Amino acid sequence: MSQLFSDINSLAVIGVTSSVAAIAAFALTQVITKNKKEKNNLQKEIDKLTNENNNLEKILSKESLENNDKQQILNKITYPIWQRDENLEIIFFNEFYSKIIDIAPNDYENTASKELHKTSKLFAEKVKETKLPQIERKHVISSGDRRLFQITEVPLSDGGTVGFARDITELEEAKNEMKLHVAVQENLLESSASAVAIYSADRHLQYYNNAFINLWKLDESFLSNKPLYSEILEELREKRRLPEQANFLEFKKRNMAMFTTITDKYEEIYHLPSGKTLRMVAIPHENGGLLFSYEDLTDQLQLERTYNTIISVNKYTMENLSEAVAVFHEDGKLQLWNPVFADMWQVSSDFLKEKPHLSEILEKTQFLYEFGEDWDLFKQTILSIFNKRHSENQKLERTDGSILEWHTAPLPDGNMLMTYNDITASMNVQKSLRAEKKALEEAHNIKASFLENVSYELRSPLTSIKGFSEVLMKKYFGELNEKQEEYTKGIFDSAEKLNLFITNILDISSIDAGYMTLEIEEFDIYNAIANVVTDIKTSIESPTPNIIFKCPPKIGRMSGDEERIKQIITNIIRNSIKFVDKETGEIIVKISIKRGGIIEFSVKDNGAGISSDEWQHIFKKFYKVRNDTFSGSGLGLAIAKSFVELHGGKIEIKSKVNLGTEIKCSFPRHNKDLLKKNSAKEVQLG
Repeated sequence: MSQLFSDINSLAVIGVTSSVAAIAAFALTQVITKNKKEKNNLQKEIDKLTNENNNLEKILSKESLENNDKQQILNKITYPIWQRDENLEIIFFNEFYSKIIDIAPNDYENTASKELHKTSKLFAEKVKETKLPQIERKHVISSGDRRLFQITEVPLSDGGTVGFARDITELEEAKNEMKLHVAVQENLLESSASAVAIYSADRHLQYYNNAFINLWKLDESFLSNKPLYSEILEELREKRRLPEQANFLEFKKRNMAMFTTITDKYEEIYHLPSGKTLRMVAIPHENGGLLFSYEDLTDQLQLERTYNTIISVNKYTMENLSEAVAVFHEDGKLQLWNPVFADMWQVSSDFLKEKPHLSEILEKTQFLYEFGEDWDLFKQTILSIFNKRHSENQKLERTDGSILEWHTAPLPDGNMLMTYNDITASMNVQKSLRAEKKALEEAHNIKASFLENVSYELRSPLTSIKGFSEVLMKKYFGELNEKQEEYTKGIFDSAEKLNLFITNILDISSIDAGYMTLEIEEFDIYNAIANVVTDIKTSIESPTPNIIFKCPPKIGRMSGDEERIKQIITNIIRNSIKFVDKETGEIIVKISIKRGGIIEFSVKDNGAGISSDEWQHIFKKFYKVRNDTFSGSGLGLAIAKSFVELHGGKIEIKSKVNLGTEIKCSFPRHNKDLLKKNSAKEVQLG
């Protein structure tokens, strides 16, 4: 038994010490990233084991104690202890051992049931064979629980062995939790957008994440050699990835001094040559070194600058708006306003700075509202509009004679925007415009009445004059002398001109008033225009210009008002006659079919022509070109343009001075819109 106690004494020192060393070694390997709380718990367990071991050493070192005393002491120990003989049979175990394997104390007969584990005897054989202490870990079922024990067994001088086992289940669980925590922490650091590097107390790099590599663009082979912090600074300086320094040695010295001077978090902003801005944070680490974190602030600062710019612009814009603007919180209290709001409602800035409720502002500005006899009802109406929280427009007529346009709009953040625009001037303009419109309508009615009277009062006697002069010219009542014939013809020609002028006046007035109607039907293009050319040739006096008509006889039919189409061509030809030489002049009237079934009428002359700066005016009413020395109303081309457009066509002019003029009119052969509108054989314009 004394040999047992002596060997157990040595075994306790070796086994417990090795157990403590193993656990401590594991803790040190995880020191870079382990959780501080877990480390403290682990350290408490280590200290507990160490204290128990020291107590055991003290007890076992007391050689003066009797064997029975020592046996009693071993029974008090809270972990299993056993001894084997030279045949490796268990000849002794303490009470805690019997509890673990669930046998009665001092029951040494059934040796097979005394083993902690089914391989325990094989383990003892290894100890005896090697004559060296052995340590292993095995799971043992104790009281229905699966527990992990660290088993230590050493050889004795008599050929036997002595051993003990420590329950390290809690330590193993703590170790596994720590491993999990370390893995999670490493994954967290790897997934972090911030670059992280950890240096040991001797300034060597111990850990870095991918963000650190990507930020500084350092070679991984260089980093894997665990360079000194000073070496990394030198490398970054060579690659111009550190802030520009007037004295790099001083910068380096200051950075290296952080390892021995800082006791709390230290921050510094780095402005790199590349334009990036970093926040460098150095934190004392548990390994005695430092943890460096580098956060890229470039985008954040840019966003802040953009945000501040937007806020400044919005503030400046709001303060310089012509409208009164106010923003109310959802509880009804004023949040923002511009100077126009204060001026428009005649309240002081000091009052508004107190963020009054909308009801308080209404009370303050009551004197400006036209509210009738019941102010409370009017006030509740205004507040109900605010509480509805939807967009609404109102007009407010105030006691000072002004008229405001009031607009409410709910904002995404729950606030309510209110704007007030002084529309007094525009309302006055509208009143003036309405009065002017009424006057114009009255003038239009007078004009229509005048045209109706002119149509009747002038045309009736004019028809008589024209008829009687024609009778005289045809000598129905006898021969006329030369002078009589000349005067009679003059009367007839003047009546014709006056009739044409009145017709043009009535046509252009009807178009302007929207009274003009078109009689849409299909007609033969060739016959219609051929008759126009023939009538004009016979109506003008010699010498006459050469009028040439070019058109395929079978060009076909088109839809339109035949009389108005003939009037268009007549007006254009007569306009050309004024500007060509009576003897050498030439006018070509041409009709052709263009792409898409477009019928094009062209009247081209070799007359005086007009300059390009007059092209845009040639179709205006009463416009006469600079070289026009002929009498006329100046309405012929204006009427032609209006009739072309009423048919859905277009008219254009090309001319060169002294080379002549060409006017083209293009019409759809069958204008579907005109045909549709002509279901009643008439198109009412206006």
